[in-house]
Amino acid sequence: MPRTGKLISESGYYHIIVRGNGKQILFENDSDRQFYLEYLHRLTSEAGIAILAWCLMDNHGHFIIDDPSDRLSEVMRRVNGTYAQRYNNASEHVGHVFQGRYVRRPINSNAYLLELVRYVHNNPEKARICPADKYRWSSYREYVGVPFISETAMVLEMLGGPKEFRQFCQERVDPAVWLASELNPDTETLMMIAREALGGTNPMEVGSLNRVVRNQCLQKLRETGFSLRQIERLTGLGKSTIANVTVDKRDCP
Repeated sequence: MPRTGKLISESGYYHIIVRGNGKQILFENDSDRQFYLEYLHRLTSEAGIAILAWCLMDNHGHFIIDDPSDRLSEVMRRVNGTYAQRYNNASEHVGHVFQGRYVRRPINSNAYLLELVRYVHNNPEKARICPADKYRWSSYREYVGVPFISETAMVLEMLGGPKEFRQFCQERVDPAVWLASELNPDTETLMMIAREALGGTNPMEVGSLNRVVRNQCLQKLRETGFSLRQIERLTGLGKSTIANVTVDKRDCP
């Protein structure tokens, strides 16, 4: 991978998330999506920022970018500001369009980068819209065809090519990456992620399992990144019980 020996986040690789204010619809139609995508691509190109992968859903968007010169803030301010003005004028909407400015999360390893590439492209399938390869508004088709916005060469080289990319996207998304990529997930989304982390076990049934298996399930949820409060809500078990039988390995030296 480029810049060998450095963490990706040190070199400017980030997962970017934009979301409609209050989870409201952000892109009403294909014209909205096209405008946002083309304007973002133009400004990022001018700023020397590369888009590695992207996906636009109705109320949010995901982007994986390489921002070596740390110019993303100025670009996103212009893109989101212009888009919000256009959106409000067209829809007669009043008030904020975006939930905050945007979310920027550093990507700190090659493995995490690849997991995010899979997560981003699987958003439509996760939302039960359609399989990843059938969705128009993501960079999936660039990875298996001709790139026009995304710089796909690096990821394809890491995976082995378009065929390997297809296979990679069909594999299981890491629940920890899924959880970390959600903004204020509702209970239904948390339940889906927890079930995936537990290999299909319903989190609400964890409390009825024998103590050893129960504790293993609780530990798996902690390792995935669920907070004590979230595990309490999903399993019905007391927060003190969960804390006593689990360890958050992120806090270990």
